[in-house]
Amino acid sequence: MSPRGATAEAGRGESVRATLDREAVLRAALALANEEGIDALTFRRLAEALDVTPMALYRHVSNKSDLLEGVFELVVDDAAVTDHQEEDWRDWVCRSYAKMAEAMIRQQGVMSLITRSETRGPSRNEVIEAIFARLLEAGFDPDQASELQRDLSRYMLGTVALVTLQRGLGRNPDHERHFRAQMELLPSERFPSMTQHASELAHWMSSTEIEQGLRRLIDAFESEMGES
Repeated sequence: MSPRGATAEAGRGESVRATLDREAVLRAALALANEEGIDALTFRRLAEALDVTPMALYRHVSNKSDLLEGVFELVVDDAAVTDHQEEDWRDWVCRSYAKMAEAMIRQQGVMSLITRSETRGPSRNEVIEAIFARLLEAGFDPDQASELQRDLSRYMLGTVALVTLQRGLGRNPDHERHFRAQMELLPSERFPSMTQHASELAHWMSSTEIEQGLRRLIDAFESEMGES
């Protein structure tokens, strides 16, 4: 590279570093995780994507755990999970879980982070606190509220996993048709129900359907509590 080219390259690098901040780093990391998977999210790969040196990233994130926590916090904050005003606690809780599911479906690269200890940052804990407090206000005792919260969380995570499978990990733009075609190719003598009803099985759950499933869980839980 000529001295002039080297000077221009150095100037461009300085310009990128000057505009870099923590949010820019985290958003680039999120984009990389969605595109290439969370395992591809290394400081070296992220630095390449941002056109900076790996050391430049350490001004904004202290280590890999800080990076992962920041990315997950970004997803939670962007989703505004509890920022809505339904009067009925059931509607509010269902909407909160549905919004979290929608966020995880949109940002599939970070789905695995929900089970990691390093991603239990303040934003995630604030969501847990808000939902648990709302269940307590609804009249459940702490054990009941905790049990219902676990049931709803399991449903939400299962829904995200199912939709992720249906969407082929986000790599096929026509998710339902792709998933249906896969089932229609199965040997009908071995999987008669699946091949016959592939369209129904391939249906991608909508936000409304996610909330309906959550509401059925709550109704069943209340009914069980009433009978005990």
